[in-house]
Amino acid sequence: MYSFLIHPPTCYPTSMSPNLEIIQGWYRSLVDGKKQNTYKLALGLSLIECARRQIQHDPNQKIVISYKELTDQWVKYYWDHTSIFKIRQSVNPNRPPEIISLIREFLTSQSLEGVMWKNTSKEIREDLRHRVAKKSAFIDNPISRLPFDHKTKHAGGDKSGSSLFYIWDKSDQKIQLSNKFKNAIGTHFALLQDIAVLAWVSFIEQFNTIPRLIQKVKLEAPSRKLSTIRKLFFEHPNLFNMSECFYCEGQEDLSLDHIVPFSFVYSDDIFNLVPACRSCNSSKNDRYPHEFFINAATARNLILPKYEFKNFPFKVGDEKTVEALLPNLVAQAKSAGFQEWEGPSSKKP
Repeated sequence: MYSFLIHPPTCYPTSMSPNLEIIQGWYRSLVDGKKQNTYKLALGLSLIECARRQIQHDPNQKIVISYKELTDQWVKYYWDHTSIFKIRQSVNPNRPPEIISLIREFLTSQSLEGVMWKNTSKEIREDLRHRVAKKSAFIDNPISRLPFDHKTKHAGGDKSGSSLFYIWDKSDQKIQLSNKFKNAIGTHFALLQDIAVLAWVSFIEQFNTIPRLIQKVKLEAPSRKLSTIRKLFFEHPNLFNMSECFYCEGQEDLSLDHIVPFSFVYSDDIFNLVPACRSCNSSKNDRYPHEFFINAATARNLILPKYEFKNFPFKVGDEKTVEALLPNLVAQAKSAGFQEWEGPSSKKP
């Protein structure tokens, strides 16, 4: 667990002092208490993201967020976490959060596995929102998942409430942020976001073997090195045969392919890249290849530490470490739910 989450923030620069109550309250709201899933953490991150957009548009306005806007942001996080990264969100793998089950069913029924939320149509989003609204209690009253100083109840559950962060009334389907919370988001959004993200990662890293969880939870794009590696491949034709596809030996429409899917590794590494034709690249998609191809790539990788690549050092340890790189990544990807690709029909292993 991250030490930042074990020891809550207690002192900050003088300029932050007026927001200290909000920051410590935010920390406690997200970290304290027993959790079975990530609903509260996703809500917290969605809440400050929605507020940030409004503050950027007009910093002087009151921040009022509709349940619909909040839910859309909430679903966006879970959609990409599920469709792209296959992140587990609950302690019990046999009982995923209801929203995850709904998204998985929807992805399968619409053949949208591997598609990012931002690339879906308005019709797709409305369809999913309708399905989620019919089945998920979160949509009916998401706000009650964070602790409150005051709540009023009725037969159907929490009706309204107020807290350090905002006030809400279920009948309006909207919440209004307190001035203190709005000011804290406006001046210290990055800190509040880090608290929410690290609380989320600290919880899910217990049952996920997925690399780069912080970037994935934030939906933060990683830095890319493909252009540099592509140049390196052409500079060393004896090591990297850029004249033919690694999988089918075809020679047209070649590009670099991540052996273990980019959506899993979330980085560009020499040992995990091979030339591939458009057909194989498309067919393989976000799957890892058959063991035959893993062994072939590993044999190539064992030679790499002997070379010094200008501006791109390859330092991964001894021979045993290099030999284990791809098999270990494949095992982790398989555990996370990624599937195997047997290879092109023209060259079955």
